[in-house]
Amino acid sequence: MKIQYIYELLMTLLRDGRISSHAEVCGKYIKKRSFERYVNTLKDLTGANLTLTPRTGIYSLSDPDKKRLRKSFGFTTAGQTTNDSQKQFLAFLQKINDKMELFSHEPIPGIADKNIEGYENVITVARPPVSKFPVSSDDIKRILQYTANLERIKFQYYRYAASQKYPVELIPYVVHFVNGKWYLIGKETKSGHIKKYLLEKISALESREHLMRMTPAEAARRETARREREAERTALIAKISESGNIFFNSEEKPTAATVRFGKDVAHYFDMNDYGYKQSVKKRNADGSVDVSFQFTSFFEFWFFIAPWLNEAVILSPKEYKDDVVAFLKTACERMG
Repeated sequence: MKIQYIYELLMTLLRDGRISSHAEVCGKYIKKRSFERYVNTLKDLTGANLTLTPRTGIYSLSDPDKKRLRKSFGFTTAGQTTNDSQKQFLAFLQKINDKMELFSHEPIPGIADKNIEGYENVITVARPPVSKFPVSSDDIKRILQYTANLERIKFQYYRYAASQKYPVELIPYVVHFVNGKWYLIGKETKSGHIKKYLLEKISALESREHLMRMTPAEAARRETARREREAERTALIAKISESGNIFFNSEEKPTAATVRFGKDVAHYFDMNDYGYKQSVKKRNADGSVDVSFQFTSFFEFWFFIAPWLNEAVILSPKEYKDDVVAFLKTACERMG
């Protein structure tokens, strides 16, 4: 978290009553996900409500918060400064002192690797704490650089079942940590499907996009491709954030599943949207509730349903129910 960015954004907010995600901050343009983190930090730091206008990318202060914060930092109600810059900065430092936990030196919980600095936008974590990267410092730096730049890459991937390596060509979108493992997730160029690869099994990594002179038409095509990749990455990160896992299958059409949750947990599905196109289908007389979802694989379904099994009945599809029962029977037999 760069304090100078937070300070400049705060001063702009106090002066103008709004900040734009498209404007320069300290002479630089900030990537969308980094800007969102700075906005969340400002909210926690000031206790203010910032409202986003999606069409313009502008975050605005409410009038009561604007009045309160301008007075606190020595601005007039019209947004003009009444203090010198030193006093304003001292007021800002006092706020930081009160909220020091917001400015950890580790933007990603549990990662102290300096190689991630500047690449936080392409790293996601399902549940901290996390383990160290299972590759060398140089390799993780290159992986993060290629991923941030959305460069087409090639590498060798080791498959344990076949005890051999095979080549992969990929557009890397995000580096993700889940269930104790680090994955590189992206679009396989040959099939066009989203695939995930364990970092520890990747070797011989290289970029397939080299700098070269291009005609205006070639440059335009590359820029169009880059924008498409950026949009696909944004959608993928949103999907991971929504579902909390990466065990979806982009090759399969979604499967409808219906689960009955007992009366003790039914209210959670009124209070929360757990993703997977959740929809309440029926409220039963005994207080239970039937909820429908869309899943792209059994593993995605299992990831969701496992914590709820004590309060859930799988109504459909039958194959999901049979697979869960078979899995639990096998587990019980192994444990005696």
